[in-house]
Amino acid sequence: MANDKKKDNKIQQAKAEKLAKAEKPKKEAKPKPVKAEKPKKEAKPKPAKAEKPKKEAKPKPAKAEKTKKPAPKKAEKKSGESKFSQYITGLLFAKMVKGGATELRTNAEEVNKLNVFPVPDGDTGDNMRMTIESGIAAIENLDSDDLADVMKVFSHGMLLGARGNSGVILSQLFAGMATSLQHSTQADTVAFAQALQRGVEQAYSSVVTPVEGTILTVAREATEYAVSRLNPRSTIRSLLRDLVKEMKRSLDRTPEILVALKEAGVVDSGAAGLLYIMDGFNRVFNGEEIPETEGAALVNPAPNAALSTSFGPDSVMTYGYCTELL
Repeated sequence: MANDKKKDNKIQQAKAEKLAKAEKPKKEAKPKPVKAEKPKKEAKPKPAKAEKPKKEAKPKPAKAEKTKKPAPKKAEKKSGESKFSQYITGLLFAKMVKGGATELRTNAEEVNKLNVFPVPDGDTGDNMRMTIESGIAAIENLDSDDLADVMKVFSHGMLLGARGNSGVILSQLFAGMATSLQHSTQADTVAFAQALQRGVEQAYSSVVTPVEGTILTVAREATEYAVSRLNPRSTIRSLLRDLVKEMKRSLDRTPEILVALKEAGVVDSGAAGLLYIMDGFNRVFNGEEIPETEGAALVNPAPNAALSTSFGPDSVMTYGYCTELL
């Protein structure tokens, strides 16, 4: 019995050992280390090629619509007129002197009737008319817009055709203006004012013994007044307007200066003739046309001047005609 038990124990022990062997945990396979994936080299981003900026197409300049040029106005033949112009050109000056001559010619007989000094021979209007017409004849065929050229030829023509005291003084007035403008193709307000001043100076210097209350006084006082009124806004138009306005006033004062005029009850004839000429200048510059037969009526008619002078039937005329020496 005891042996049997021993056998049983051995058998049981052997089973237990087998069982224990069978239950021995299998060695866990060591996990093979995972090969670290080599990080893929990040592809370096290729630098983006900078886009070349497209050249902006230059906008084609819009073609200006062709506008029809207005047909140029037909200019008057050799008029030279430029209403309210800032300059006096040769052609404009020529038209102005023609206007002045027309106004004087229309009123020449009235100027003749005013003639009591220095000799009451009743020809001042005619003498001044013939003098200025000689100047106009000289420039009639002159094809130039150069003021210096026109003034030179005009004043020389006046000098050659000058008649009487008043005609000579008138020619010297314009000769002085021509000298002042001898380098000017055109004259602005200041240049023309200076020319008037130079003209007055030469007119006075052409007379051995200047007498006030005559054409000399009126030319001087009118020029002084017009020049004194000049300012930065002055124009040739305003200059001529002031010149003519003061000429009228100065003319009315001549009897207060010259006794012979006061006794006759008239104004100076030479000064009246100059007023008609300058009024014609002014009117033409302002665009007027002066009809040949129109009288400006700037001067009061003479009250039978030839009979009211101190020179009577029993007077002795020492000099029977005017004499000029140049």
